[in-house]
Parts: sequence; structure tokens; C-alpha cells
Amino acid sequence: TTQIAVTTAGTLVASSINLGIMRSIDGGANWSSNNIWGKDLFTLVSPAPGTFFAGTLGERLFRTTTGGAGWYQVPSGATGDYVYSIACTGSIVLAGTDEGLDLSTDLGTTWRNSTASTFSGSVYAAAVDPAGRFFIGTSFGIYRSTDGGGSWNVCGLPNEEVTNLAVDGSGSGSVYALGGSSGIVRSD
Repeated sequence: TTQIAVTTAGTLVASSINLGIMRSIDGGANWSSNNIWGKDLFTLVSPAPGTFFAGTLGERLFRTTTGGAGWYQVPSGATGDYVYSIACTGSIVLAGTDEGLDLSTDLGTTWRNSTASTFSGSVYAAAVDPAGRFFIGTSFGIYRSTDGGGSWNVCGLPNEEVTNLAVDGSGSGSVYALGGSSGIVRSD
């Protein structure tokens, strides 16, 4: 299993490279499969009860608003084909893709590329801190947006590939990053 997401209602959704998306509505006692088979599933999140996003490598993004009972593929051109990371806060969804950061402000109904005017390249990691600032890990370092993805500025590890980000949820403001040559670093 690649990842497991749980809703507050007890529905579990698990992604697996071999089995696709599996769903349990009884706390994991029984599992059923659905219509996403043979996809290279890479990331899975649940931003709201009953809503899940599954990112794939080469098949774009899939979304469900039925607790995983039925899934649909986000239309071609709405997001990049390779989805490396998904982060959510409220109704905002960030998808780190091979075409940059795709951003939705309505839980995935509509999308726009938020980084196209700043750089051309992949976004491997996306995170949101408690203050609402967005962070992305790219081939060019860590970028930060303080205006909802309207503009981006390098804030760490310039010219280094950053593949993972984590935000300290305690409100300290610290961001942890995994960089290609720097290893794991923390912002202050």
C-alpha cells in the first residue's frame, strides 16, 4: 500500500500500485476495490469528509466526493500528468506536478497553474503552514507564497532539488525539507 487516508466518518481509502484504490466503510474490517486499476498511484489525501484526491505518475489526478465509492479523472490540461504531492487547507488544494503547482480554491472543481509565471519545471512537494503560507519543493529550491499562490519567492536551498516538505503544525513556523545534497534541513 502506498498511502492510507481516513475520514472522520471512519471511511478508509488506501492506494496501492498493484490493487488501485481500495475502500473500507467499516474501519478496515472489509475492503473493496473500485474503478482505478493499473494506475501508478503516488499520493493520496482527504481534505474534507468524503472527498479524496489520488495523484498518479502519468495519469493525472483522480477525485471523489463520495467517500471513495466512485472516482473521476481530472480533465486533461487541468493539472500536470505526473502528480508528486498534494496538500490541502480548507477548500484550497495544491497539487505538485510535472508542470509546476496546480492550485484549486474550490476543492478541485477548477484548477490553474500557480507557478507558470515564476518558473518552468516540476514541483515535487507542497505544504501549507498554519498561517496559510504555501511552500513548494522544486528542482530550484524551496519557494514560498504569502498571497495564496499569486506570487512565489525562493526561501531556501536555492539551486537544489527539494523532494519532500513538512510543516511543523505546532505553530512554530518551522518547515522541514529534504534536499538532494543537504539532507534534512529545518528553517528557523
